[in-house]
Parts: sequence; C-alpha cells; structure tokens
Amino acid sequence: MSKAKANTFRCVECGKGTVRMAARAGRKQLYKMIELVLPAFVKVPTCDRCGAEYLSESSAAAEDAALEPLYRAELRQRAKAAIERLQPHVTEAELERLLGLSRGYLSRLRAAQRDPSPDLVALLTLLAKAPRSRVIELRRSWHDGVERKPAA
Repeated sequence: MSKAKANTFRCVECGKGTVRMAARAGRKQLYKMIELVLPAFVKVPTCDRCGAEYLSESSAAAEDAALEPLYRAELRQRAKAAIERLQPHVTEAELERLLGLSRGYLSRLRAAQRDPSPDLVALLTLLAKAPRSRVIELRRSWHDGVERKPAA
C-alpha cells in the first residue's frame, strides 16, 4: 500500500468523502483562548466532500508550530493597546508598581522586546475596559486590603 493511501480514510462525518491532508486559506483555530487564522500552508486532514477537519498527531504539531508565533504577536499587540489606553489615567511607573512588575517592563512590552504572559494581558485588558474607575479601584485595593470575614 502506498504512503498516500495509508494517510487517507473515509470521512466519519459524511461517510462519503475521503480525508486527506489539505492546505486552505482562511481557516480559524482557537489556540490558547484566542481565535487565530491558521496559515494557508499548514496541512490538516480534511474531507474532500464535506470539509470536516480532523486532528492527527502530525497535524497538531504543525498547527502548534504555526500558531505559537501568531499567538505571541497577538498577546504583544493586545498588551500594547491596553497600555496605551491606560496611559492617560496612570503613569507606567505607577502601573508597574500596582501590578508588581519590574521598572521599565511595560515600556519593553510596548516596544515588543518582551512577550507578556496571558495573565498580564488579561489584567491589562480588564483595566483598559474602564481605565479611570478600574485604576482607582486597583489603587484602593492595595491601600485598603481585602475585607476579611471575622473568625467564628
């Protein structure tokens, strides 16, 4: 049996098509909580009749390799946008202090010299949704602490 035949199989979804490795533009893939466009050159097992896509060990590795740099770039872009939205409301130095970051870290993020963690991007994004009120709330939370229930 040829190698090409060994890598094809009948589609489970439609029962009529043949699943083969195929590259296609415009496919979207959820990768670590962010929907990204899978580069057109990445081949994925796909039914030639109904278009159902399947996951294989080799295609998953190829998808991960193609999507990881796009994911990092998206995190950098989101962090930069959030920092810029926060700038009129808080200095970078104060924001770094409030978030427990090293001095100059946000500047390095904006310059794409560092890759932010997904946690930091989520936090910056939430702060940037309502910058004035959320920065005030963050300042107060560090000043006032967490309200604790009295011990029974």
